[in-house]
Amino acid sequence: MRIFGLARLLAFFAAALCILALPASAQEETKNLVWERYDVDLNVQPNGRVRVTETQRIRYLSGFWRNGGRKIPLDRVDNITGVQVSEVGPGGQVTPLPSEIARQGDELQVSWQYAPATAGDVRTFRLEYTVEGVVRVYPDNQQLRWIAIPDERRFPVEESTVTLRLPGNVPPQQLQLESYPERARGEELPQANGAVYRVHDLPAFQGFEVRAQFPAGTVPGATAPQWQQQADRLDYLNENVQPRNNFILLGLGLLIPAAGLVGLLALWFTRGKDPGVGRDAETLNQPPSDLPAPLAGVLLDEQADVQDVVSTILSLAERGVITITQQTNEELLGSTVDFELRLNQPYNPENLRPYERVVVDNLFHAGQTESVRMSEAKGRFMAAVPAFKDQLYEEVVRAGLFRSNPERTRRTYRSLGIGLAVLAVLFGCGASALLSAYADPFFILLPALGLAAVGVGLVALSRVMPVKTLNGAVEASRWQSFRNYLAHIERTPDIAQDKGAFERYLSYATAFNLGRSWLEKFSSVGTPAPAWYRSAMGAGGRLEDAVDPFGMPVPGPFGRRRYGGGFGMGGPIIIVPPFGGGFGGGGHRSEGGGIVTGGDGAGGDLFGNSGLFDFGDGRGVLDRTSGGFGDLLDQASDAFGGADWGGGGAGGFGGGSGGGGADFS
Repeated sequence: MRIFGLARLLAFFAAALCILALPASAQEETKNLVWERYDVDLNVQPNGRVRVTETQRIRYLSGFWRNGGRKIPLDRVDNITGVQVSEVGPGGQVTPLPSEIARQGDELQVSWQYAPATAGDVRTFRLEYTVEGVVRVYPDNQQLRWIAIPDERRFPVEESTVTLRLPGNVPPQQLQLESYPERARGEELPQANGAVYRVHDLPAFQGFEVRAQFPAGTVPGATAPQWQQQADRLDYLNENVQPRNNFILLGLGLLIPAAGLVGLLALWFTRGKDPGVGRDAETLNQPPSDLPAPLAGVLLDEQADVQDVVSTILSLAERGVITITQQTNEELLGSTVDFELRLNQPYNPENLRPYERVVVDNLFHAGQTESVRMSEAKGRFMAAVPAFKDQLYEEVVRAGLFRSNPERTRRTYRSLGIGLAVLAVLFGCGASALLSAYADPFFILLPALGLAAVGVGLVALSRVMPVKTLNGAVEASRWQSFRNYLAHIERTPDIAQDKGAFERYLSYATAFNLGRSWLEKFSSVGTPAPAWYRSAMGAGGRLEDAVDPFGMPVPGPFGRRRYGGGFGMGGPIIIVPPFGGGFGGGGHRSEGGGIVTGGDGAGGDLFGNSGLFDFGDGRGVLDRTSGGFGDLLDQASDAFGGADWGGGGAGGFGGGSGGGGADFS
């Protein structure tokens, strides 16, 4: 029995500790109550003092309660005295309650304790106090304004009656009564010696204020309180100036962004719109001019980006300035595929355009270094990216394609937009602090926010503000037609026989952000790799057999053995997309090598990076070169800017793609 009793005692202490360990907020969430009535009696004395009696009947819905409180504002009274708190029993008996009174800032805080209450209990509390210096005195009238029900309440009030008693008999027609807020829809009922105000269903955190104006002399002993002049000014601003200013500011808040939108459109139309050139040029199947690929890319998208850097590298390789060799680099994490960029000698910088010299000089230290690995290029080139872009932009201006440097134009308008937005925010914050007496801070912020929206719109508009010359607009129309041709080149009749198109237009496809789809479209028609590209097999131009990981020779597309890359030496290098796997079902067998890959479309990825493609004549080719070529473009994009080297279009050939508070606890 002792052991059982000890266990019960330990369990009790454990439960108590768990309850105490609960966060205060979690315990508070379980407590709820409602004021069934919150009645206030305002008894105005002849000497100007007002005896206030608050009667609060509370129904407890959940939780454990034993504390009450009331916060009374002091900013519009001279003093509060005679505070008493009591509880009214069911039979009307009144029991005084111990209370504490403290002044904190502009509030008088009254707190009291009572016998604990739980869910289902109903308690009635009475709070009494005398207010001095609350009646306003004017030459022709006297007024009383009082926040009868505070707004700092966590729980609702179901019903309230506020009774005003004046010293003397005042005819009802001589009373002017109002209550606030208007959305509370309170009733104001004049009486022979005062008034009655009624309100229902006040939600939490919404107060109720009453106002009465009566003839001068009604309260004979009242004198104007010290705070009256300042309060009258604030009341005038709140009731007359602020509503008018709020309406004006609301109109400005709507007008400024609307006018700003019209202004931005007008700015673009007059300063940013390219000259009209009529209908777009017919589809062109060859470059409309000798404009280099990177410049054509900038002409179309008005941006110098990573595609233009990669396109520059490819252009340099096409012209024999550099060669690219695939290598194996065991020091790399993940894939060990790397590429060597080699500068062919003699190096003659006078034959290069300025933006090309930026690339070569930074990769090869102005010709002092003969080679660099792609994995090392990023560290060398990143610092030169701004200079490369500037040279590209200046080049299109020198070529007469743009009126001014596109990036400088964007930067100018972007800076103006950012400055406008920042000034608008600073103005809004400052005006809200300084002018809050004349308008609500929310409405003061509206024009500032509208102005900031115009600034943000100017930042967005800056991207399209670079303006082409008439010649640039004509060239852009022609180059756009050529880009459309490249994007849908698989629709061109007999293009599969023109395998040289891949090498001729690769730099343009890359500059036009078509690089990936370009590689995929040419991968299935036996396209030779560019002459300047050396695969891992046959690097250095040495004639050698390509072999698989088992030492077996890899056949070419027509049953012959395929030889290494070099500069066009041996058989063609077939470009295969950088993904493996076969097309269609059934097994595919090459005639010369006897290497078979599985059927039923299960994927012909026998050696990891290989891909099997059916040329339509029943013969398959297993080749790994295109995987390396795809790696080249991917690594180049990462090294020279960290972006993708081009998405592109569809698939390959033949296929698709208050005031005051009340609280209880």
